[in-house]
Amino acid sequence: KEEEYYNFCELTYLLNLDTITEATWIQKYFKDNYDRDVHLVRNGIRKENYNEERVIEKRPEKGIRILVEGNLDQWFKNIRRTIEICNKSDCKDIWLLTSSKVDKIDGVSRVFSQVNVKDVAPIYSSCDVLVKLSYVEGMFGPPLEMFHCGGTAIVYNVSGCEEYMVNGVNSIIV
Repeated sequence: KEEEYYNFCELTYLLNLDTITEATWIQKYFKDNYDRDVHLVRNGIRKENYNEERVIEKRPEKGIRILVEGNLDQWFKNIRRTIEICNKSDCKDIWLLTSSKVDKIDGVSRVFSQVNVKDVAPIYSSCDVLVKLSYVEGMFGPPLEMFHCGGTAIVYNVSGCEEYMVNGVNSIIV
């Protein structure tokens, strides 16, 4: 099924349509593989929504609070393994923000399930670090959202992170 979906997506790239992407690696992919010039419009952030002004709960004075974000049902988001890894750390607690319908997950102290996009920033602002160990991303927004809410991010070195992340400067890329 996954290979069929991949092949279908690739076929759509043969259509002679104007195309817009948000990531330079995708722009390069189109040029290298299909000799197509596509428009690049970089992702932005709604700064009036993503800031440190509103919180769900004040950040801990001692230790750190980790936020894990992603859909539990998408294997490439690697959420369950990320939670397992975070639980081996010295963190104060771990929160999960997910589009999956779930009330409780082992190893997580608070679950935020199917949250309205307007209510996401206070969750980020309540955490110190986003740990997002996806295997695949386009130009992923959650680290950028976390930066604007006063936190940092730990991510795998996936395509898309180079758009705005610098290892050891504003994030940790592993």
